Amino acid sequence: ARAYNAFGSVQYESGDFDGAFDNLQKSLEITQSLAAQNPANEEMRRNLSTLLEEIGYVYISKGEPAAALEQYRKALEIRTRLSADFPLNMDYRNLIAVGYYNMAEAQNNLGDHKGSLESNRRYAAIARELAAADPKNAQHKSGIAFGHLRIGDQLLALGDTAAALSEYRQALPLFVKEAEADPINLWKRAAMTEARTRFAVALAKAGETAAANEQCAKTVKLMNETPEITDAY
Repeated sequence: ARAYNAFGSVQYESGDFDGAFDNLQKSLEITQSLAAQNPANEEMRRNLSTLLEEIGYVYISKGEPAAALEQYRKALEIRTRLSADFPLNMDYRNLIAVGYYNMAEAQNNLGDHKGSLESNRRYAAIARELAAADPKNAQHKSGIAFGHLRIGDQLLALGDTAAALSEYRQALPLFVKEAEADPINLWKRAAMTEARTRFAVALAKAGETAAANEQCAKTVKLMNETPEITDAY
């Protein structure tokens, strides 16, 4: 199972999505059989959820979000049960957050903005929970920022520009703070740039032209200062 999984992962990274799917599917079949024989095995259950998620990633890359969503839901069900069985294990809470994050992406690709909004809100709630439990964890802090950003995206898609702006206004300072704390991290600067761009779009839709232009000017200035930023996001 591990060999098929490793081979599939390499194929996925190289863009061979059909090959990746075949090998991940083989790994899944073996893992499902082992999990059925050892239903109480914690590691086996976790591995099964990860495999389902990886197959979901392949479906997304192949342009099949409905199939991906099905895999993500199966993975989330396993993780939810694991978290209920081991409530002190924060890793399972984090994996549940990742599950909702993935579901939201698939739902967005399907045009289900209400579903994506709900999944993003669940993702963001767990991110806040994890950040409160571990305030020094940068990943959880970043999760809060992305939660606001993605919720804003769905609200904007649903036509609620005012609510979207509220989310973007909460997201942008968090991205700015992260980027300023690690100025050589191009990924963080790119994330801040993307957040500022989406904020500008929402401002323009709200008729706040001057504010939108201001955000655009700041974005252009940052990109001119760091040309490589276009490859970092």
